[in-house]
Amino acid sequence: MKYYVEITLLHSPEIPIHFLWEKVYRQIHIGFAEIEKDGKIEVGVSFPEYEEKWLGNKLRIFANEREKLEDFNFKKLLARLSDYIHLKSIKETPETNEYAIFKCQKIKPNNECLARRISKRKNVSYDDALESIKGRVVKKHSLPFINTQSISSGSKFPLLIERLSSKEKTESESFTSYGLSSISSVPIF
Repeated sequence: MKYYVEITLLHSPEIPIHFLWEKVYRQIHIGFAEIEKDGKIEVGVSFPEYEEKWLGNKLRIFANEREKLEDFNFKKLLARLSDYIHLKSIKETPETNEYAIFKCQKIKPNNECLARRISKRKNVSYDDALESIKGRVVKKHSLPFINTQSISSGSKFPLLIERLSSKEKTESESFTSYGLSSISSVPIF
C-alpha cells in the first residue's frame, strides 16, 4: 500500500460524530462498490485513532497505485459532506514496520431474533422456539461500529470493526466493499 488519502471528520456541535461516520462511510462504500471487479477491491481502509470502543475521527484509504485513488474521485463522492470533513490530497505512504488488519466482526443475534428465525425455519411457534434456546447467553459486542446500509440488499446494520495487529505486511490485497479484510493488512503510522 504505497499511497493513501486521509479524511478527518470535523467535530460539530449540531452533528454527532457517529452520524457523520454513517454518512461518510456510506459514500465510501458506494465508491468501493463502483470499483469492485470480480468481487475484489484492491483498496483498503484504516482507522489511525482506533481504540477499544472508539474509531476516532480519521479514516485512511490505501492503494498500491496512485491511479486507483485518483479514479475514486473523493471530492465528488464526498461533496455533500465537505463542510463536515477535511480531505487531504493523495500522499505516499511513509515507511513503517507496523501493520494492522481491520476486519468486520459479525453480530450474534439476540434470543428474540434467533427465536423468530427458528420459528420461521422450523415452522414452530415463537414460544416453542424461544423455549428451545432458553438459557443461551448472548455475548454483547464491545467493538466500535458504524451504522451502515448495504447497497445490494438495502438492509441496515452496525458494521463492527475489529483491529488485529500484524507484525508484517501481507501479500494479499483483497478487501470487501467496506474496505475491510480478514487477511489483508494496511500500514499503521
